[in-house]
Amino acid sequence: MSQLNKNQESADNPNRRHSLYLVNIIFMCCLTIVSLVFALVTVQIARRTDGLFEDQIAYLIRTQAERRKADLPDGGDTEYGNI
Repeated sequence: MSQLNKNQESADNPNRRHSLYLVNIIFMCCLTIVSLVFALVTVQIARRTDGLFEDQIAYLIRTQAERRKADLPDGGDTEYGNI
């Protein structure tokens, strides 16, 4: 019975409640920071994919310039564009 009273007294202690709130706030901030880091890493990986976040017109102009530099046909990498 005395153990139950000790647990209830510690739960009713205002200092204990405030420290639990502080621990919860710190824990939520840490989770938010971890989520933000994962989001930034995901976006950086996705940006390396060619043309994923690029406007379609800008992508087509860039790839056309790259084809001209490499002396590839203007229609693409295949001969089907010349039919």
